[in-house]
Amino acid sequence: TMNSSVNIVLDTRREKSDKTYPVTLRIIHFGKMTSLATGYSVPEAYWDEENRRVKKSYKGFENVTRVNNVIEKERLRVADMITKLHDRGELNTLSITDLKAMLAAKGSKATFFHYAEKQIEELVKLKRIGTARSY
Repeated sequence: TMNSSVNIVLDTRREKSDKTYPVTLRIIHFGKMTSLATGYSVPEAYWDEENRRVKKSYKGFENVTRVNNVIEKERLRVADMITKLHDRGELNTLSITDLKAMLAAKGSKATFFHYAEKQIEELVKLKRIGTARSY
């Protein structure tokens, strides 16, 4: 089974100056937790906790449906990346920090390859040539 999951949550620990809270993607990986920002924030009163989405009645966005779709699409993108890493047998080798860095790369190849290069450099320094070569 996969030991990682991703959910959309309202991060009520981080109130912003305009009294809204960030909508984040909460990633749980082998019991450890991290969050990715979605770039959206809403007042707690307009957060639908049960369905994990912004309530239709919220007037802070031009189009609430579109915002909810964008956030859900991002959740699916991250979930898909986690599944791919799992299928390739790489997920359980990643720390939560490494996983977050990969997921935050927004699917940008350049960022991913930059990340991969850094990982390879580290492995070479640690004399883990076999692993470095497979990367």
